[in-house]
Amino acid sequence: NKDGQPWTDRFDLFDAAFNINGGFQQRAGEWAAKGQGEHHWAPVKGVYRVYQKVKRAYGGRMHRVCDIVRTTLIFKDLTGLTMALKAIEDDPDVHILRVKNRYDPEYTSLDCYRDVALLVVGPDVTGGFVSEVQLNLESMYKAKSGGGHKRCELCMRFDHCVSYYRNSLTESLA
Repeated sequence: NKDGQPWTDRFDLFDAAFNINGGFQQRAGEWAAKGQGEHHWAPVKGVYRVYQKVKRAYGGRMHRVCDIVRTTLIFKDLTGLTMALKAIEDDPDVHILRVKNRYDPEYTSLDCYRDVALLVVGPDVTGGFVSEVQLNLESMYKAKSGGGHKRCELCMRFDHCVSYYRNSLTESLA
């Protein structure tokens, strides 16, 4: 939260998210323009979807969800994506907390999904709220929008189940 502490009240959490989303989306549009890309305005993630993620991925710890405020930037090629990434890095009003580069040749996934996902924060842009920026290539965005996102979620659930049963089996054999 604005005091640097994890959110403990879900109503305060969503209130803050709705309050900063407009300014965040506006800044994201500026970053996209620097790479001659397209900004897809994203609403605050829905309460039900957040609770699903908290339960499935974070063991009930709501403060672990970092994409309640999020946006997507779309580019025709990696040159534009890189220009926007540089614009975000050079923006004095935000700090990049994490870069997840799914274009890295070492990155593997069951669904072959690729993007660059950033977690950013800044008092003037995000009000201290950790927010996500996804940088996509146009071709990947089209595949994701055409049902690929649902396939991705199914693959993640499958991978989670496989890991769970693998760990359970390993523990029972030990």
